[in-house]
Amino acid sequence: MYLKNLWLYQFKNHVQKSFEFTEGINAIYGSNGVGKTNILDAIHYLCNGKSYFTNTDSKVITKGENSLSVRGVFEQENDVIDDILVSFDIQKKKTIKKNKKTHKRLIDHIGQFPVVMVTPTDIALIYDGSEERRRFMDLILCQTDAKYIASLSAYKKILDARNKLLKQMSEKGISDTSLLEGYTHKLIAPATYIYEARKSFIAAFQPFFEKAYMRMSNAADAIGFSYDNDNQAASLQEQLQENLKKDMAAARTTQGIHKDDLIFTLDGEPIKQFASQGQIKSFLIALKIAQFDYLNHQTHKKPILLLDDIFEKIDEERAQHLIDMVSEDHFGQIFISDTHKDRLEKHVFDLKTSIKIIPL
Repeated sequence: MYLKNLWLYQFKNHVQKSFEFTEGINAIYGSNGVGKTNILDAIHYLCNGKSYFTNTDSKVITKGENSLSVRGVFEQENDVIDDILVSFDIQKKKTIKKNKKTHKRLIDHIGQFPVVMVTPTDIALIYDGSEERRRFMDLILCQTDAKYIASLSAYKKILDARNKLLKQMSEKGISDTSLLEGYTHKLIAPATYIYEARKSFIAAFQPFFEKAYMRMSNAADAIGFSYDNDNQAASLQEQLQENLKKDMAAARTTQGIHKDDLIFTLDGEPIKQFASQGQIKSFLIALKIAQFDYLNHQTHKKPILLLDDIFEKIDEERAQHLIDMVSEDHFGQIFISDTHKDRLEKHVFDLKTSIKIIPL
């Protein structure tokens, strides 16, 4: 599978642009601010129905405009051509069309065109709050498990409704919890599925990650991660009942799978406290290589790999190691952005794959 053509209309700073790509490495260069990252994000938007950087579609529309569209033509390994159009209008809902036929649900699109993005902002996985690490799990699981997407959507809607009711109860001084019980009960099924899916994912993902880190660093570091979830101590039903008074006082649901976290470790210690910058960079790249390998294994498709500004932020030695790894046969189409044409050519010139240099 590879992306042959891309058309952008009012996507971020690209009012109207079109591109033709090779099935190997597509190296995009240009000065800061011309929109290199935005092209990669548009590819992510096309494949996943959402931006890599925000869940709010209105934030990726060209400033001053009210709509956007991203269209791409994919060629599958069996020579099947898929024409995908993702459109969004502030006054209407998002629509996704495959070969001119509109998908009834976003869930019907996600996972058909797996994608992995590597960007300097991924450092947030280490240093920011648990939301970033949950999002990492969700981005992978949503591309491999349709029921997971449905469960996650259902859970968020019910959680929002429960939190809204808790806020109203707090503001009006209502102590009767009978209305709350309905929302509490509805949370159980989607939360249970999400919990079990995440737990299974961690167990399956770990070997891919360990292998990728070993190849990336050639080190004997004992690296890993564990799943931090309140469900491990009690059932969600018990948890919600036990925290009812706390929820009412806080006017929000204080515990549940929306508080899950991943604990990243190096030699048994939290990585953000004890690892060097080099070890953290290797850790993050290994996470993304493992993400690629896991998606490839689950979907039987080679994900599109988007490498944003890696030579500038990662460091050239690790970036070259990454390029050497991803140019191997089991990787597919790759997009790389950089500010310097000479540096791009230096790193990709000798690779045994088709290469296209794209100026902006």
